[in-house]
Amino acid sequence: MKPKRLKLSKEPTSLKRITLMLVLAILYITPFVFIPIGLYNDYFYAPKLFFYQGIVSLFLIIILWYRKKIISSVSLDRIDALLVLFIISLTVATLLALDVRVAMLGNPRRVEGLATLLTYVILFMMARNMAPLKQKHVNVLLALSLIIVLYGVLQTFGIDPFPRDFIRGNWTRAFSTIGNPNFLGSFIVLLLPFTFDLYMRKQNKFGLLAYAILLYGLLATMTRGTWIGAFFAVLIYLGILWYQKQLYGSRFLVFIVVSIMVLLVYGFVSGDAFIARLLSLQTDLSKLIENEAIEEVGSSRMFIWMRGMQLFYKRPWFGYGPENVGLAFIKCFRSDLINKYGMLIVPDKAHNEYLHYALTGGIFTLLTYLGFIVLIIKKNM
Repeated sequence: MKPKRLKLSKEPTSLKRITLMLVLAILYITPFVFIPIGLYNDYFYAPKLFFYQGIVSLFLIIILWYRKKIISSVSLDRIDALLVLFIISLTVATLLALDVRVAMLGNPRRVEGLATLLTYVILFMMARNMAPLKQKHVNVLLALSLIIVLYGVLQTFGIDPFPRDFIRGNWTRAFSTIGNPNFLGSFIVLLLPFTFDLYMRKQNKFGLLAYAILLYGLLATMTRGTWIGAFFAVLIYLGILWYQKQLYGSRFLVFIVVSIMVLLVYGFVSGDAFIARLLSLQTDLSKLIENEAIEEVGSSRMFIWMRGMQLFYKRPWFGYGPENVGLAFIKCFRSDLINKYGMLIVPDKAHNEYLHYALTGGIFTLLTYLGFIVLIIKKNM
């Protein structure tokens, strides 16, 4: 007999609607939450964290209100079970961390300790149990995202109405209210498929406009990893449309023309910087193929990954604890870091999601995370 999943289906539909409203508040408001006050304060990450922790706290209060009816209907499916195992393994890793306090609460400018990861899990459970999203909700999300992206584009022209902190004072790449070009790029890549679908399937021209603006904003981040991610996202989506026999020639042609136009406009505006960034992809690929200066590949990502694998082999079972990757690098590779960068610059993330979970939580955390991803994909195929 198939196990039932954790659900609120026996609850009044009002609870599902309330949960939907809370999730929409997170989707709509969180990207705009930043507090540009003080040269050395955290403008971006902590304010966003406190905002959605407040939403989660409100959700938990509501759950307590409905607790009697919920308890009678709660059951676990495999996805829920893997999430529980994921949290258990991370909790053990936290207790065994190099710095338990940092593992629990996070570093001041990252704030990605166990407490934050627990918040993410609760947010996921909220999303699983809310009333269904409607197209109008997606359209509002896209419209709001355009404001975020256009602000980032203005930053590349030297236009920024808000003060900057000591880290971002001279940045020329788009980071908007998200606080980091890589994070802004990831934010855009997540939204791009919605614009494809809005135009390709629903023939809504707003989807095409949103796609053009988001694509320009993605280019303005100058982050090669998100460019590659967007490229494969487009290919996969077009492949799905072709498989479902919904890839219409006229719309596909317009999509290609708009993409080329955006690339040309950004190339003209940014000049040699964009071309150099594109060519660096070819340079990195050549280094990989020829095994030459391999540690320089991907803005020295390979340097981090190679040493990250060595760190994993040293503590494979429960890793070093959340937010302790930087401490592990200092402990084991201080001289390498100084020789590499000319000073002690410490990578506090593995710059690879799977390696990062292996380092922070060990093999058990990695396996439960991979199992969770596989089940999510399988469920939605």
